[in-house]
Parts: sequence; C-alpha cells; structure tokens
Amino acid sequence: MPLVRYRKVVILGYRSVGKTSLAHQFVEGEFVEGYDPTVENTYSKILTLGKDEFHLHLVDTAGQDEYSILPYSFIIGVHGYVLVYSVTSLHSFQVIESLYQKLHEGHGKTRVPVVLVGNKADLSPERYVNLCYSGQKEVSWTRNQSGSHSGFATDSSHFTSLCL
Repeated sequence: MPLVRYRKVVILGYRSVGKTSLAHQFVEGEFVEGYDPTVENTYSKILTLGKDEFHLHLVDTAGQDEYSILPYSFIIGVHGYVLVYSVTSLHSFQVIESLYQKLHEGHGKTRVPVVLVGNKADLSPERYVNLCYSGQKEVSWTRNQSGSHSGFATDSSHFTSLCL
C-alpha cells in the first residue's frame, strides 16, 4: 500500500495572469474560456510518484499586487508555492519579486519550494517578458513556461516538484 502524503500548494500572482486557468487545466485537463475574477478557490488532485501517493490541495488565490498583505493561511501549513506571471505583462513579473520577498519574510529561515511559472506563452506575439529577462531575476526557483489555453506544459511538471 503506497504511503499517502498531503501537500498544500498556494498559487499566487498578479490579477489576470491565468492562475485559475493553470489550476483548472492541471486538475480537469481542460481550458476555461470565460473569465470570472477569483476570490479564492481550492482544487484537489491525487498524484502518484513512484510508490508514494500525494493528495495535492491547490489554493487558487485572488490576484495580488505589490502592496498586498499575505494572510497567515497562505503561510501556515503550506508545502510550496507556484508564483505565476504573464509573459504578456512586465508588471505581473515585477509583482512576483515583491510576493517572493513577502513569502521569504513570512517563512523566515524555513525553506519552502517555489516554482516560477511564466503563463500565456501561447500568446508569444504579445510577449513582454522574455526567457533571458526572467532568468536574470531568478533566485533559486524552478522556472517553467506554460500556456493554459493550449495545454502547453500544464501537466504535472509545475506541481510534482513541490510534492517531493
């Protein structure tokens, strides 16, 4: 019988970067065409990695900005973060730096996995943040590019690295 582990992962980012689309594509395997601003939503999915089973709880948050105060529920009991920006918005990428700093302050010396995701890569003609720029700003994050609409890289690659 596989060992069952529970993981809580919080998805953070500026508004309209595709956090909900990314989560929904990962859990349901389909793109949601309509847009309704998210207040907060939770998704669950079971992942099997090797002999271990992970019950993944994804917390899809409302959009944050550089002045947002992160509630304790986004800090306490969280096993990892997915920080999402849109490659079509330089400002959304700049907000990620502020969010990362707030996470670092909230967790103190405790190291928590963080995955940086440049979303909307399928809208490359409208791209404002290129791989070189985002790579220069990386700290010690795992970086991924995705396009929720096309399904490009919205498999478990963003989330499985947070389970281990």
